Amino acid sequence: MTKTHKKLSFEPAAYRDWTVIYCQLGCYMWTKEFRKQFGWRISDICYVWDGYCTTTYRIPEEYFDGMFYFVKKQLAKNPGFIKDICRKAVKKSADFERYFNKYKSQKLEDFSEIKLEKILNELIKRIFSLAPSVFIIIYFPQGLKRFPEQTKVFKNARNDAINTRDKIDKILGPLGNQLLEEIGRASLKKVKISKDLARFITINEVKGILKGKIKVDDLKKELEKRSKYFLVGEGKVWYLPIKEYLNQRGWGLLEQKNTNRIKTLKGMSVIKNNSIIKGVVRIVRGRKELSKIRKGDIIVSPMTTPEYISILKKVKAVITNEGGITCHAAVTSREFRIPAVVGTKIATKVLKDGDLVEVDTEKGIVKG
Repeated sequence: MTKTHKKLSFEPAAYRDWTVIYCQLGCYMWTKEFRKQFGWRISDICYVWDGYCTTTYRIPEEYFDGMFYFVKKQLAKNPGFIKDICRKAVKKSADFERYFNKYKSQKLEDFSEIKLEKILNELIKRIFSLAPSVFIIIYFPQGLKRFPEQTKVFKNARNDAINTRDKIDKILGPLGNQLLEEIGRASLKKVKISKDLARFITINEVKGILKGKIKVDDLKKELEKRSKYFLVGEGKVWYLPIKEYLNQRGWGLLEQKNTNRIKTLKGMSVIKNNSIIKGVVRIVRGRKELSKIRKGDIIVSPMTTPEYISILKKVKAVITNEGGITCHAAVTSREFRIPAVVGTKIATKVLKDGDLVEVDTEKGIVKG
């Protein structure tokens, strides 16, 4: 492996239930497709599945500083850049949702191989078309936070992005990922492999099944191996530890804070109602653990996703590692009037199942 000249450091950031295919597309969306549409790209992005959820590893200086300077440059050339991006994203998101709804209630496993491949190719095309604009809408406001002196200058652009994210937040990733998994399940059924392994299949493996050009026994063994651990980088599947993958490229992993002695967490309170909420912690690292939740619990998660919605009405409060005013947890908190403290960074590392905690909804403070 030839080392790159630029020393970059990655950090664990987003935690999702992404399929392998969506992770592959994520690599292409942030690099080749972003450059194709806007002439800018990040160096790389990595996804690691640990048996519970998929962790995204990103380069903060590119996601935030890089995104801010990219948008700043675009706004200098076109003051309506963000407004244009938002308008197009809303339209494309609506089209995307209609495309998803067209197939969500149908049994894809009954479709022919040719039809399934056509759906897959069209879905990928739509994801690529929409994704870079969605990334700008999400990460420009977050990047702006690192430059507080610029807040007034870009206030309108920031507000446009934040307001638009509320409208599109539950579409691209959640629906795209879900339909990709359904295509994987339909494909696996044709070769009599458990549909539970669908989230671990690659784009080429799906196409190999649909074209009758894959060794079924070898595929099954590979998917079972991947169900325990995988890393997706450069659009490819690896089985390397994240540190080794990065070191081979001359990159590094940001050192994580020691959390052993931390008793108090600080985040952003979404609903400030001047109350103290007490409850029992339930750690949920992914959808596999949603069944743990009982009425009155306080859910502590890396981040919520649309799969969490069915259990949110049971809980007293939500605490997340990641997120800001426009994240999924914040959006659903406002929608269902459930207290939430987001962006604590380390809640799942500090708190444990069964801990009794106090959540200060006014100050965004969590005490163990």
